[in-house]
Amino acid sequence: MWNIKNDYTVDLAEQFLLEDFRKVIQRARFLYVQTEPPQGLGYGLFEPITLSLCWCDFLGSLYCGNGERDNTKRSKKYITEVLGEENPRYKAAAKHLVKTYRNGAVHAYAPDGNFTIHLNNKDEHLSQKHEPHCLVVSVDTLLSDLEQSVVWYAENIRKTEGASGLGTLTALNRAHQDLLKYVEDET
Repeated sequence: MWNIKNDYTVDLAEQFLLEDFRKVIQRARFLYVQTEPPQGLGYGLFEPITLSLCWCDFLGSLYCGNGERDNTKRSKKYITEVLGEENPRYKAAAKHLVKTYRNGAVHAYAPDGNFTIHLNNKDEHLSQKHEPHCLVVSVDTLLSDLEQSVVWYAENIRKTEGASGLGTLTALNRAHQDLLKYVEDET
């Protein structure tokens, strides 16, 4: 549903976010948290965090209305403003998350900084309890918060119908057109 050629309506944007994109997050939770891996394989703790930060970049482009390449500001904006609605700890952790996981892991296949990953530890999620500058990330909590942020974003698009600022249908459509051009340029 993403590659439609025309602009999204509020209904189509809501359908894309809640029925299409949200399932990506739900599948990740099923695969990385709810499904016990075969013995010797272990839980994949690194991959869902990397995926989540890629999704924050994509959602940030829609939220900010900017589908231009290599824009970490939109990732931080989405983490701070939208994930921050779900859990205020994201506001303080946004810069660290982007530096550690997006800029390090996505581009170098190695997190850039200190981190501790838990499968499910909501109480310590985004804390620095173990040592200074060492961010604790709970995979299940991150995926849950990300899913809820998509719900919040879809509701915000509906509430702000006709507006043109951050998080609106106008911003989503502007980013959509930018991203479609990017895909066309690559082919």
